[in-house]
Amino acid sequence: MTSFSSEKTYVGFTTGMQLDRRFTPWWNVSLTADYGQARIGSAEYSDKFFLDRQGVGWYEPPRLDNVDLYRDLYGEVRYASLGAHLNLNVCHLFTRDQAWNNWTILASPAIYGQYFWPRIYSKRDDRRFRDSSGGGLSLGLGGSLSVRYALSKGVALQLRSSASWISNKQFDGIDACDKQRANLLWSNTIGIIFNLN
Repeated sequence: MTSFSSEKTYVGFTTGMQLDRRFTPWWNVSLTADYGQARIGSAEYSDKFFLDRQGVGWYEPPRLDNVDLYRDLYGEVRYASLGAHLNLNVCHLFTRDQAWNNWTILASPAIYGQYFWPRIYSKRDDRRFRDSSGGGLSLGLGGSLSVRYALSKGVALQLRSSASWISNKQFDGIDACDKQRANLLWSNTIGIIFNLN
C-alpha cells in the first residue's frame, strides 16, 4: 500500500493469502485475503483545505473550533480486503517454447470487498485528531499482474502488482467536500506458491 502525498511518498505493508483453482493451463480463479497498513498525507491540490473533528473537509476555514489544515495532518489507515480474481495466463499467448514452461504471467481482473480503519493525527505533536469508522464495508474493482516462476513441481515464486479503485469515499477518515475524487489502492507483493495437487 503506497500513498503519494505532497510532502513525500509513504510506503506501507501488505500481507495476505491466495487460493487458486486451475481449470486449464490458460485460466484459473483465485480468492485472496489481504491486510495492510500505511501512513497517508494530503495531495498537493488539497494542502490548503481544512478538516474539522467530525471529519468534514472544507475549502474555506469554517467558523468552528478545532480545525486544522490538511497539510498539518496525517492519517494511518489499516485495511482488510477479500478478492475474487479471474486469472488469464498470457504467457501462452506469446510462446509455446519449452524454455518458458517454468514461467507464468497472469492478467487478473478482480472484484474486492474492502474494509478500512482510519485514524488521523496532528503532525505537530502526533496526537490523535480524529477516529473514524472509515465508511464501513465497500466494493473495489481492479486487478493485478503477476509473474510466477516454478522452482519445482510443487513450489513457485510470485511477484504481483495489484491496483483497485476504492468506492469508499471515507476510507481515509475524511468526509471530503470533493465527492468526485477517485482513490486507488496499489500494492506490490512477493509470495511463495505451494501446489497441493
